[in-house]
Amino acid sequence: MPDPIRFRHSCGLQDGRANHLSCTMRVANMAIVIVDDSATALIVLKSVAAQRREREVVPFSKASDALAFLADKPADVIVSDYSMPEMDGIQFTRAVREFAHLAATPIVMVTAATEPEVTSNARAAGVTHFMHKPINALFFKTLLNELLGPR
Repeated sequence: MPDPIRFRHSCGLQDGRANHLSCTMRVANMAIVIVDDSATALIVLKSVAAQRREREVVPFSKASDALAFLADKPADVIVSDYSMPEMDGIQFTRAVREFAHLAATPIVMVTAATEPEVTSNARAAGVTHFMHKPINALFFKTLLNELLGPR
């Protein structure tokens, strides 16, 4: 059941009643989850993702916090850094793929690593897309449009 406050905001309604079925369905799965231990990268990724106003952007600096959130919540896209202190992006992806409701969710890995084994291990874990650092805002915006469809 969607949060009523978020529902009213996302559908532009004051009394919480949906006038269209599409509005009701739209709020059920509308989050972009971002995980990066770098405050700068998190700000850049969040600011680009926030341009998708129909989606809630949920940022985390720790993979464990993101996993706790995702345990019972859907996401449209998950963006994860590769190199994080407590759990790297590959370990995080494996943990995410354990959640049945996220089995088909696109996962974008952000990395500065250039080693082929990082890419192959990430793909084997369930990463679907890659974005290399430094972050290119236009590339990220285009990728989100590809994954989420036009606004």
